[in-house]
Amino acid sequence: MKVKSKVTIVFQREVIGYSVWMVDLPGCISQGDSFEDAMESIKDAAQLYLETFPETEIETTPVESVEIDDNQFLVITDLIL
Repeated sequence: MKVKSKVTIVFQREVIGYSVWMVDLPGCISQGDSFEDAMESIKDAAQLYLETFPETEIETTPVESVEIDDNQFLVITDLIL
C-alpha cells in the first residue's frame, strides 16, 4: 500500500545546480545539476532515509516557520512511500 505524505523541501541555488534538503527529515540532503535532477535525487534520498529509519513519522513543517536565504526557495510536494 502506498502512502502519500506532504514534505517541505529547501532548494539552494549553487554555481552549478542545486543543493537540496528536506526540512521534515533532518539530515536528508542531496543535490542535482538541474531543479528536476535535484527533486528526483532528494526523493530517492528520502526513500533511503525512511528505509533506514522506518519508525520515522513525517510531519509537514509549516512554511512560515522555515527561514531561508535569498538564494533559497521552498517547495511543498507529495512524497509517495
